[in-house]
Amino acid sequence: MASGGVMCLSLSYSMQGYSLFKMEQNQLVRWGCMGVFCVFTFMYLYFYQGDIVAVGQHILSQGQTHYNCTIGAVVVTALLAVLQTVVFRITILEKRAHALTYFPSLLLLTFISSVGSRADVDFSFGAWPWAGPLCLVGFALLVWVAKEVEPYEPDASSGWFGRVVWVNLMLLCLQFVLVGCLSNHDEVFHYRMRMEKLIMKEKYGDALKVGKRALAADSSLTMLRAHALAAQGLLPERFFDYPVVGGAKALRIDHATVRTVLLPDSVVTLLADSSQYARDYKLMELLLDRKLGAFAEELHKSYTDSVYPKIYGEALLQYYYSSGKPFATGQNGAMEADFRDFNEMRMATADERERYNNLKRVYGNTYWFYFRYGK
Repeated sequence: MASGGVMCLSLSYSMQGYSLFKMEQNQLVRWGCMGVFCVFTFMYLYFYQGDIVAVGQHILSQGQTHYNCTIGAVVVTALLAVLQTVVFRITILEKRAHALTYFPSLLLLTFISSVGSRADVDFSFGAWPWAGPLCLVGFALLVWVAKEVEPYEPDASSGWFGRVVWVNLMLLCLQFVLVGCLSNHDEVFHYRMRMEKLIMKEKYGDALKVGKRALAADSSLTMLRAHALAAQGLLPERFFDYPVVGGAKALRIDHATVRTVLLPDSVVTLLADSSQYARDYKLMELLLDRKLGAFAEELHKSYTDSVYPKIYGEALLQYYYSSGKPFATGQNGAMEADFRDFNEMRMATADERERYNNLKRVYGNTYWFYFRYGK
């Protein structure tokens, strides 16, 4: 009898230990996944997709509401965490398939960050209005399979190095990758929306840092950069520090290839047409159209001295060179030496691709390079 009692007591302790082990393992899975999910969602919204969500809210509310990236990231993260909790309470998915309970939340996150890049012309969430329900049907099937398999899954070691924890974290990270791949990842559109928000706050210096090292651009991005540079008086100095797309037409909004989404058109047009900046816009339009004769004539009317901003000096050198006139610009000798070096490099290399790469690496931020290779 005594030995039977000891065995029962031992069995009772074993069962309690097993229950505690199971509880510990399940809590590690749940809290570990929740922590990773919240960090990812907040950072994804705050640092990457906040501007895209702002576009969706702006258009759907017809400009009546304003999206705050910080508050929005916190609120959306909290709501998606609540949704996951509800899904977990319904499915009671534990062990290796627990990370699947985040699928509906991540699906919704993908949906709100998939606003199309032509949202101002043709607002759309892509294929998600019909693909989303299909994904939920697939999710329901996966849950059913997981619930059928779950009782037969072997127990794993506890702690953060347990197999169940890491399988769930890997499954969660796989879903994160899918969110990034299936949402709006058009880098130029991201640059444009970030710049528009900064220009609205008159943070022109910060706006000019957006995508500064990127080669991708379009006409609308070129217009925004011209606007930010002009507002700082740097248009004739640094315009060719950035890729230029669209020629002279890219300097003004036409609602076809050059347009804004968040930024009112009037902010751009008022600056371009103001007496303070109209001169530079006119001169830059002539340069982008390569009308160097008209540019030189207009330049001499606009400037009373012979010391010009960097781009105007480069363009004048190009004009004298193209027309066969001697260099008599009044610029410093360094610029004329650079121009001679540019042409010597251009003539020295027979291979067109090698010539282009060499000139772009050394003189890619000059008017001379744009004159020869710009589009």
